[in-house]
Amino acid sequence: MTARTVRQWASQIALAGVSLVLVGGLLEVGLRLWPDPGAAGGPAPEGARSFMRSDYALRWFPREGTRQERVDPYGQPYVLRINSSGQRGAEAGPRRPQQRRVLFIGDSFTIASGLSEEDTFVVQTGRLLQDALGPHILAINGGVDGYNTFQQLAYYRYHGTFLQPDVVVLCFFVGNDFRDNAVGTQRGGDLNPVLVPQALVQKYKDAPDPFLRDQHRALLRDPLSGAIVPKPARGWAAALQQKSLLARLLGARYARAKGRWTSDLWLLDLDSRYYFYEIGSYQRRAHPLIELTRNLTLDCIAQMRYAVEADGAEFAVAILPSQNQVDPAHWRRTLELLDVEEADLGPLHLPQPNRLIGEFCAERQINYLDLLDTFAAADRPADLYLSIIQDLHFSPAGHQLAARQMANFLLDHSVFLTNPAIDAYRHGLSRLHSGDLTGAEVHLRSSVEARPKWLPPRLALGDLYQRTGMRHQALESYRQALGIDPLSLCALDGMGQVLLASADTSAALALYVQALKVRPGWVPFYAQLRDLYVSRSNQLEAERITYRLQALLDSGDRATRYWLADYNFMGEFHTRQQQLPRAEQMYRRALELDPASEATWNNLADLLQRQQQTATALAAYEQALQHDSLNLKARTNRATIYYKLALRHKGAKEEQSYNQKALEETERVLAVDSTYKEALNNLSSIYRALGRDQAAETILLKSIAAHPDYATAYFNLGGLYAQQKKYEAAIRQYHKAIDLEPHKAAHYYAAGIAHLLLGKLSEAEKAVRQAHTLNTQEVNYLHDLADILLLQGEREMAVDNRDSAAEKWREAQAYYRQITALNPQHQAATARLHQLADNLAEIDRKTPE
Repeated sequence: MTARTVRQWASQIALAGVSLVLVGGLLEVGLRLWPDPGAAGGPAPEGARSFMRSDYALRWFPREGTRQERVDPYGQPYVLRINSSGQRGAEAGPRRPQQRRVLFIGDSFTIASGLSEEDTFVVQTGRLLQDALGPHILAINGGVDGYNTFQQLAYYRYHGTFLQPDVVVLCFFVGNDFRDNAVGTQRGGDLNPVLVPQALVQKYKDAPDPFLRDQHRALLRDPLSGAIVPKPARGWAAALQQKSLLARLLGARYARAKGRWTSDLWLLDLDSRYYFYEIGSYQRRAHPLIELTRNLTLDCIAQMRYAVEADGAEFAVAILPSQNQVDPAHWRRTLELLDVEEADLGPLHLPQPNRLIGEFCAERQINYLDLLDTFAAADRPADLYLSIIQDLHFSPAGHQLAARQMANFLLDHSVFLTNPAIDAYRHGLSRLHSGDLTGAEVHLRSSVEARPKWLPPRLALGDLYQRTGMRHQALESYRQALGIDPLSLCALDGMGQVLLASADTSAALALYVQALKVRPGWVPFYAQLRDLYVSRSNQLEAERITYRLQALLDSGDRATRYWLADYNFMGEFHTRQQQLPRAEQMYRRALELDPASEATWNNLADLLQRQQQTATALAAYEQALQHDSLNLKARTNRATIYYKLALRHKGAKEEQSYNQKALEETERVLAVDSTYKEALNNLSSIYRALGRDQAAETILLKSIAAHPDYATAYFNLGGLYAQQKKYEAAIRQYHKAIDLEPHKAAHYYAAGIAHLLLGKLSEAEKAVRQAHTLNTQEVNYLHDLADILLLQGEREMAVDNRDSAAEKWREAQAYYRQITALNPQHQAATARLHQLADNLAEIDRKTPE
């Protein structure tokens, strides 16, 4: 022990003695009258900022559609934008088969909300990959401020899956991710059973609690400072501090004094524990909490790897270094801040956390990149961080260096960016979703042949055969998938659905019994098994399974909420897969867990409306409103239904009634929120239907003023101007919509038609061709593109440019043939083909040999 430490110890002992004399028994009375800081909530998480919204599955999430003007630490202005699916940057848009997507998942180091998009390693890595492989590479920024690895696992399930990435890079920051995993999950005691197997939930369920709490599990704090109080080692001391504010005050002050005497980082940093976990890793301490946190972190990484690979993507880890590890000057400042001497910390090994993650990845054959050596070797490592504002995040220079390393790493190690089996799989999925089942089967079989041990194409084949009623082939595909991964939930459930569709309840029953042995914590299997027993009138077994299911839901404070979120997620997932009956089943399962969930009623109503079940959709929205009368989304959607019903009854006596109902619902919404953008959009549409164009324009301009990033308002304003034959004004509005949503084919198509009506065929062709590129399955886009080419050919022919005319007509002819192949009854395309045949024959006659 150093002389400095001895002096500190002596002074603290003296201070404690004086405090005892001054305070005495009277302080207890005073403290009883003092407001207890422990009653207040803890500090808001790092991620809970102005561009975040609350999320009951993830706690917080980037607010979709955010656009904020900001200034970076160097005084340069930039715009922070969050796209419609919650990622920083531009819209990802519809997935194209030839595209390759790299999703970076991480915390504030990844989203880098304090810097411009161009400065982030995500954007720069994407550009370097594009330079090497081509423009089909898309890098997506899935970072969220304050997230821990377990939240990132949830992020992947509930948001990343829908982005259909080919490569997922987990960006792990060694400075605080270990700590965040411990704190954010209550040392593993608050794990979501949807995301991790039941065995893992049980592993951490009874983790020791190092803090003093009351009988309701609320933290008990220092009554004066509000600081966290560590639980005393002896039971009698803990009981005394739980009852006595004075004992709690003295216990808290003694703990901090002891921390200063002994350089114990746990006691020095009780409230945040950043340094306890970070420096504790450098010390390679055998502390139970540090060991628990290491195990929890590695378990979360393993589960994310499993989830990513089960979805048909490649998983990799990028290890981001702390400034303490690479910048000696910053490390000295950290020690000064803690008021400890390095010698008192014992032997330190600063690369230890990186080595821990690296060895774990190497052992499990996970590709990983450790940036520690590269950052430490820099001439001025301080410049790689935002040292100018004492911020620990990467500077633009740090992002640039990280991007070069990440791009080279992915080019050297990623298989999925270039492998032909991935091409076949993606093309197969695209054909499957578009309804081309024959083409889908060809591509998926090609993928299976190229990578026989790869699970996803076999699952996709099972889904394909299930949709086409080829049950034997579906069962065989799922069996082969289970041969690759016996734990595959998709394969187990897919096989069960095939057996249920075949009415083979005995086999389905046996399957789900076995499935529960494989995945004993998976609630949907319990629910399915219960329904099977009910269908077979086996009430005793049905009650037994129901009891086990309820016990599982009651085993954790948030278990029901977790499963409610997941059933809603699965409903959305099946909706996107066009498996609408399955989606409805998921929403109804969610309502079994919580009949008062207005979000679930909303989702169910949306689905019913999509299936043209208007009356039941209205009833479902009414249920949502009964549980939350201020549910503006439900009221707005009801208004939309009434408006569409009015259009359907155009000219009939019901039209006025439906328009009136739509108007009443919309006005109720706007009475609560006068700038609710969807309601303003509805109101403008109702006014247009009533012939009140001026009022509709006023409402749309009000919507744009309140929400300058709402593309739909510009699009509808363009439609209003086009209806009034103000085509130039319409085009300006359509292009504003395109700027905000460049992935929406409808925006380009509308602009193209406006150009066509102005006689600007070249501009019309360009816009409609882009619409067709974005949505190749829309016959109207294809037909109007062919019509424009036909008109261009006629214009060329009028000035005797026969070769140019023939070129336009032959391209148009090819498009009309595509239309008749998709729809042999398309009379307009058939008539155009006859016309073009005559036109081309006339050119041949007039062309001299």
